[in-house]
Amino acid sequence: MSSPATSRTLRRIPPLSYTIQNIFLSISTVIAAYASLGLTVFIALPLSVIRLVLLLARDTYLYRQRQQKQENPNDKKKKRKVVLVVGATHGIGLNIVKQYARAAEDDHVNIVAVGRSKDELAQLKGDFDGFIERTANVKLHTECFDIGWDPKAIVENVTNWDKKYGAITHLYAASGLSAEPDKDAWGIDDTLEMVQTDVIGLICMVLATYERMKIQRQGKICIVGSTTGLFAPANMISYASSKAFLNTFGTSLRALAHCCSSPSNINGIHLHNAKTSPDGIEVTTVFPGYIEFSGIANALKENSGSRYKSADREARKVVNAVERGGEGLCLPSMIEGLLIYGLKGVNPICDEVARWASWKLGVATKRYLSSL
Repeated sequence: MSSPATSRTLRRIPPLSYTIQNIFLSISTVIAAYASLGLTVFIALPLSVIRLVLLLARDTYLYRQRQQKQENPNDKKKKRKVVLVVGATHGIGLNIVKQYARAAEDDHVNIVAVGRSKDELAQLKGDFDGFIERTANVKLHTECFDIGWDPKAIVENVTNWDKKYGAITHLYAASGLSAEPDKDAWGIDDTLEMVQTDVIGLICMVLATYERMKIQRQGKICIVGSTTGLFAPANMISYASSKAFLNTFGTSLRALAHCCSSPSNINGIHLHNAKTSPDGIEVTTVFPGYIEFSGIANALKENSGSRYKSADREARKVVNAVERGGEGLCLPSMIEGLLIYGLKGVNPICDEVARWASWKLGVATKRYLSSL
């Protein structure tokens, strides 16, 4: 008769039937990977080359037209972009504000920076005012609002901002609570607080803005998920789970935006009445990796880190992907993205072992982790 300790050890070893099941899961993953590789190489790649050629031809034609007409850029009335950045006082959100402020020489931009802290928003305004004064085409507005407070208030605020600053053309949903791996926070209170802000608040913000954009039948939405939503140490359970939700929501919303035009379709109601005309809204989901948590004071300079990437560099890649279009998934850190994305293909046995090992090895406990 075995001892209790021996029984517990044996129960940690997967049974034969479960192991065989995992073998077949790995085989099916390999088959699916080869199929997707073939479709990408033989269908998506040629279409991408055609797109590049057409865009080059269009840009060349437009350049020649401007040269022939010799238009004065100041005489041409341009439509102003209204860029709503939620979570604009730290990390990627803050650096997205900086990217649009820097790149506004030819574009007319209204930046609406939303954050929870009045002091941080005031500091943001002060830090950027000097630069914006020299860039007449950009205007920075700040709004203090906590998206984790009340979903109805989110809808009301989005409607008011859309009327106050002009039709919202861009939304960067980058708000959320940052992970603190050293704390091992995964109790009820910590999890509920993170879900309320990172999931419920952010999703309400995205859907409310989506409805406003549909009136104009155009717009760009960027949802900041995370590679931790694909794979993360076991002790980051709450943070990683909230990011996994955002990852799935963003990629699914992009597919729906291509074929649906009724608001009830987005909520999963009356799908049999779905229309086939697209809304004209582009949705991009960003999977940042381990990046430096940049406060306002540090956002104006290039940060350096070992495996933690600069939020400024990642924000630049994110903005380029959103403005360029055609990218459903943006991996600002390609090497890390390839590694983490590849871990999606491991079977449940290996996935469990990898999460436990990365937790024990302290993969993300050297400093604060933030993909925001």
